[in-house]
Amino acid sequence: MAFWKKSYTYCFVLIVLFVSIIVNILFISRALKDEPLNNQADNGNIVYDYNILEKMSGTYKYSEFVPPNINYSYEINIYEEENNYLADLKIDGFQTYHEIKAQVIPCNNGCQLVFRQALNKDLSPYKDGEVLLTLTLSEFGEVQTDWEAISCLEDSIYFYKLYSYKGTWEIEETANDVSDGRFEYADRLFFDENCMTVNSDSPVNIKTEYREVTYPEFFDDNGIPRGTSGTFEMGLRYHGIYSEILLKNESNEILLRVFPVSDTVCILVEPTGTAYRAVRVD
Repeated sequence: MAFWKKSYTYCFVLIVLFVSIIVNILFISRALKDEPLNNQADNGNIVYDYNILEKMSGTYKYSEFVPPNINYSYEINIYEEENNYLADLKIDGFQTYHEIKAQVIPCNNGCQLVFRQALNKDLSPYKDGEVLLTLTLSEFGEVQTDWEAISCLEDSIYFYKLYSYKGTWEIEETANDVSDGRFEYADRLFFDENCMTVNSDSPVNIKTEYREVTYPEFFDDNGIPRGTSGTFEMGLRYHGIYSEILLKNESNEILLRVFPVSDTVCILVEPTGTAYRAVRVD
């Protein structure tokens, strides 16, 4: 009888131990699942700078042409959502169209885009957890691309970032004579999607139109003298691609052309050709 009693006790202890192990495994799994994706990216003793993800946020584009008739375009939008950084990617080209959601994790002075989900109905060639691209900010402000699971046809390594014009800007320099210009040194201009405000003047309703331009061509097209003194052209990449935002009034007349050079600098050009360099102050 004592033998069976001990056996029952032993079995009971084993069952309790087994159940305890299962409960702990489930608890740990749930904790890992609920942990922000960015925190899961930590590896060993490597210390990542998560501030780089905020700096990398925005829209990036790259396009390529391979003769005689092969075109590909890539667009990446990096954003924050519920304490995680995510990216929506579009790849459009010869017999190819993919819409992808990726997790964005920090790496040395840049970020990696890790495949999480195909957004279109086509069967994705990528696997969950696969590194698609590595984007790195260079010392010249360019975005160097290491092609991983996503590849390109040409030997080109750069995406370019479409910087935002929205916010408050202060004029710090002019490229030419401003005797007939509307703005002066230290004037502040505020832009959003629907209005433009100069200093404390009443807001002006605007419509916006986006185009892609290259430097120095947009200088030449708008009559802006190149090789100006001071810092006017500082930071502009030769043959670099930028956004041009046309700000128009309700009569569809151009009020101002805005060329965001970086997150903190933009060039403003009036219809007369008078040009200003402005810095972000918000």
